[in-house]
Amino acid sequence: MTCRYFSRRVDILVNTVAILHFAPFEDLDMADYDATINVNIKGYFLMTQGFGCITIEQKYGNIVHISSIAPHFPERYSGAYTMTKAAVNMLSKQVAA
Repeated sequence: MTCRYFSRRVDILVNTVAILHFAPFEDLDMADYDATINVNIKGYFLMTQGFGCITIEQKYGNIVHISSIAPHFPERYSGAYTMTKAAVNMLSKQVAA
């Protein structure tokens, strides 16, 4: 397996980036929704995949995904954000498995 993202030893990844577009669910702009998905899910996925490749080669590494209470306590006007943070929680479980 060749890791294309990192060229040096890396021991920990902390994923903490997120964006939130406040809007009622029915009024959420598709561009804002797509941006939220791209940053809050795809960003975590790509970094985790790249880092995971390194940890397999090194046989060591730690991943920390910072999520939110939003998947457990959804708030008004944060529908896309809440969904993406639930996805981050499941991504963490999937990678651990």
